[in-house]
Order: sequence, then C-alpha cells, then structure tokens
Amino acid sequence: MKTIVVANQKGGVGKSIVSIHLAYFFKELGFNVNVVDLDPQGNTSSILSSEFQNFKASELFTQEIGILKNNDRIFIGDIGLSNCQDNIDISLFKKNMAQLASLKSDDQKSICIIDTAPTASTIQIAPLVVADFVVSPIEIDEFSFQGIKNITSTINNVKKQHNPKLNFLGIIPNRVHGTSPRQKQLLAQLQSNYGHLLLSKEISLGERQAVRDAIGKRQPVWKLKSKSKAKSEFLGMVKLVAEKVN
Repeated sequence: MKTIVVANQKGGVGKSIVSIHLAYFFKELGFNVNVVDLDPQGNTSSILSSEFQNFKASELFTQEIGILKNNDRIFIGDIGLSNCQDNIDISLFKKNMAQLASLKSDDQKSICIIDTAPTASTIQIAPLVVADFVVSPIEIDEFSFQGIKNITSTINNVKKQHNPKLNFLGIIPNRVHGTSPRQKQLLAQLQSNYGHLLLSKEISLGERQAVRDAIGKRQPVWKLKSKSKAKSEFLGMVKLVAEKVN
C-alpha cells in the first residue's frame, strides 16, 4: 500500500477537495482505497463516509485496530482528534498504519489518502512519518509564498529526521480566480519562482461552481453532465498524481 498525504499548515486551501477527488479517482482505477481524515472538522468524511466502511480516525492514536475485511474504508475525522492532540502516540499510529498496509488483495492494489489538520502539530507530523508521498494545495494570495516555505520546511525536516522515503510531489495551486489580474500575476510569480516545487507548471485548479456542485452530489467533478473547465483541471491533477505514485 502506498500512502499519499495532503497537507498544508493553513486552513481553507482545499485539502479536502483534493483528498476527495484522489479517493474517487483511485477507486475508479480499481484500487482498494483507504481514507484517513485527520481534520476534526471531518469535511472529507462527510462526503465519503456513505461509500466506505467507517472507523474513527482518533482510534488510530489510542488503540490497536483490528480490521478483518479488505474493503474500501475511511477513518472519519472526529472530535476525539482534538481531545488527543496533547497526548498523541505516533508509535501506535505507525503500528496501525502498518497493519492497514498489511491487508493485501491478490487482484487489487491498495492506496491510502490522508487528509490532515491545518496546523503544524503532532497530528500533522504523524502522517508524514508514515507516508510515501505528500502534495500541498495552496490558495494564491499574498501569504502563499510564506506558506510554501513553512510546509516545505516541515516536510524536509520530517524526511531528514523520521522518514527518508517521503517524496514531495509538489504544490497544487487551488481556487485560482482566472479573471483576476492580481491572481494571474501571483500565479505567474509562483510558476516562475517556485516552479520546481509545483506538481506541474501546467496544473492549477480554478475557483469553479462545478466543484461545489459535484461535492454537493457526492461525486467527482468529472462526473457532472454540465460543461466546466474544472473537469479537465481535476482530471489532469489526479492523473498526474497517480502517474507519479505508480
């Protein structure tokens, strides 16, 4: 099983939207999909919980899990995550994630998507310690560039101290207002100054009503019947992530 963490130390940048679409895409590819929602707000959980076998995410830090069936499953972001943040057992989390990875099927590949809390805390560090890959969605504004420095510094520190196999796939510009001259300027600046840190210079996700419509219908945006640039944008993003992790 390969593990992809979706992380940023700022809230409201679209981590849940990216996590949800990655989960949908790998499921369409026939993978056994595991989702771990480590954000106590549980936005990812609220969309995916009806399609997956449900567990509590906080239990990954508080007890040994016992999973019998190799089904698609989600560890739901619950209030227990907030309650256990001051006493997190990363070693128990690592053990439980190893148990999850050991559940293999002869005819299915497995993937784990971890949506993280929007804070630089132990509960964000823990998934990076066990991950194979990490992507970081950001919103384009005057504070984005400092945010890039913060998350890349955290990733590099985890890689050096705890997880040398951690691979940073890159930054995903999200909720880009294509009609805003300022947003266009900032995106061009991002591509010029931090192009080496982007998932791809050609990929950015626009601020689209279609994305909200799709999430409201609990489906990926490319399944909508209406026409929208969001379809090609999100498909381009998830296909590139899948290509990089396989």
